[in-house]
Amino acid sequence: MNKKLLIVFLILTIIPVSLLGWLGFVSSRMEKDRALERAFELAAGKLENINLQIRNTISGIENELLGLPGISDLSVDEIRGFTRKNRFIRQVFILSEDGTLRYPADSIPLSGQERDFLARVKEIGISPGLFLINPEEGETGSPGFGWYTWYLGEGVNFIFWKMEGEEIIGFELNRSAVISAVIRGLPDTPLEKGSSFLAVLKDGLGRTVYQWGSYKPREEETAAAVITPEDPLEAWHIHYFLSPRTVADSGTGPLPLYLSIAAAVLGTIGLSVFLYRESTREVRDAYQKVSFVNQVSHELKTPLTNIRMYAELLENRLPAEDEKAADYLGIVTAESRRLSRLIANVLTFAKEKKSGISFNPAEISVDDVVQTVLNNFRPVLQEKGIIAELDLNCGEPVFADRDIIDQIISNLISNVEKYASSGKYLKIHTMQEGNTAVVTVQDKGPGIPRGSKEKVFQPFYRLSNKLTDGVSGTGIGLSIVRTLAGIHGGSAKILPSEQGTLIKIIFRAEKGRNHENTGS
Repeated sequence: MNKKLLIVFLILTIIPVSLLGWLGFVSSRMEKDRALERAFELAAGKLENINLQIRNTISGIENELLGLPGISDLSVDEIRGFTRKNRFIRQVFILSEDGTLRYPADSIPLSGQERDFLARVKEIGISPGLFLINPEEGETGSPGFGWYTWYLGEGVNFIFWKMEGEEIIGFELNRSAVISAVIRGLPDTPLEKGSSFLAVLKDGLGRTVYQWGSYKPREEETAAAVITPEDPLEAWHIHYFLSPRTVADSGTGPLPLYLSIAAAVLGTIGLSVFLYRESTREVRDAYQKVSFVNQVSHELKTPLTNIRMYAELLENRLPAEDEKAADYLGIVTAESRRLSRLIANVLTFAKEKKSGISFNPAEISVDDVVQTVLNNFRPVLQEKGIIAELDLNCGEPVFADRDIIDQIISNLISNVEKYASSGKYLKIHTMQEGNTAVVTVQDKGPGIPRGSKEKVFQPFYRLSNKLTDGVSGTGIGLSIVRTLAGIHGGSAKILPSEQGTLIKIIFRAEKGRNHENTGS
C-alpha cells in the first residue's frame, strides 16, 4: 500500500470528520443556549403573569381602603369600632395639617392596641414627610395615596395612607391578612409529582413566604428568572426554577442535528474511500505502465546494442569510394545512438520511480567522459552546423560514476542539438572546485523563458513555443539530469545568460579516496 496515498486518505477523512464533529459540538452548544434562552423567556412570561396577579390583589386592597367613608369626621369610639370590623386594618391614625398625630394621641385615653401602635411607629417617626415627597410645596409621591413598609419584629409591616382634605389618614394593615390575600391570588401547588417548575415567593429578609410547583432544584442551581413585585412588595422577589427536561424540550432536540452530522460524516468517509480506491487503481495502472515500458526498454536494449556494434564494424569495412552506403550507415549509427539515449533515459526514469538508481563511483577522468560523449555527437552536430567549443579543466582522476556523468552530458548535448541548433554554437566548460566537479553547457539558441527555468526540470514538461514546436522528445531529459546530479551529491540549475541557455551541473567528484559501490 502506498504510504503517501494512505496519509492523504487519512487527511481527507480525518480533517472533514473532525471539522464536522467540531461544528456539531458548536451547533449543539448553540442549540442548548437557544433552548435555555427560550426557557428563560418562558419563565419570565410566567413571572409577569404572576406579578400581574399580585398587582391585582394589591389594587383590590387599595380600592377597598380608598372606598371607606371619611375617617376624619368619626369619633374615637367610632374609629375603634370601625377598626375592629375591617379584616385588613390593624390600626388607624390621623395626621393633622400641621403634622401632629391627632389620633391616637396622648391627649386621649389610649387602649392597649393604640399604645402598642405608638411604640411600633416610634422608630419610624410618623410625619407627613414620611409619605409626601415635598410637603412644603404640596407635592406627593402618588395621586393622593400610597404605601409605606418597614421591617419590625417578625417581618414586614404595611401602612396605606390617603389624603382627606388637608389631613393624612393612615391604616396600619394586618400583615397576615395582606399576605394571605396575596397568596390566595397565586397558583396552587400541583398535586401530581414531577412538575417541571418551582416558583418561590421570598420576603425582603430572604425567607420563603409561599411556593408552588414540585420540582426540586439543586442547592447551587440558579433560578431561570427572578422578578420583583411592585409597591408595597418591592423588597420581595419571586424565583422561578425550571427542570433541565423542560429546558431540553423547549428546543428542537439534538437528534436531527446528530443525524445530519452522521450522514455528512458517512458521506465524507464514503467519498474518501472512493477517491482512495480510484487513486490506488490509477497508481497501480501507472506502475504497471512504467513496468511495461521498463521491460520493453530492456528488451530493446540488447538488439539495439547489436545493431550499433555491427553498424560501426560495417563502417570500417566499407570501401571509401562508396559514399552513399557510408551515409546510410552513418544514419543507422546516429539513429541507433539516439535510440540508445532515449532507452537509457526511460530506464533511468523507471528506476527512479521504482527502486532507485544505482550509484557506482570509480576512478575516472571527467574530461575524458565529456570528450567521448561529444565525439559520439559530432556527426549530428556537424550535420546541423553546430560548432563545439571545449574548455576542459577537470582532467585529474576523480572518483565518480561514469555512467551517470555520461548520461548527464549526453542529455545536455542532445538538448542543444534538438532545441538550440539555430544558434550554431555549443560550449562545454569543466573545472574542479574542491571536492566537486563543475560542468557548464552553453548554447546560443532561443533560450528558456525566465518563468520556465525551474519548470523545465519537471518530468514531461515541454515548452509550447518555437523552442519545442515540431521537435520530438519525451520531456524527461532535464528532469533526469537534475535527478542524476542529486544522486551524485550535486545539483543542476539554469544560470542567467545574455544569449541562449547556460546550464550548470555540480556533482561530487572527490580525489584520492576509495568509494564502495552503493545503491540508492
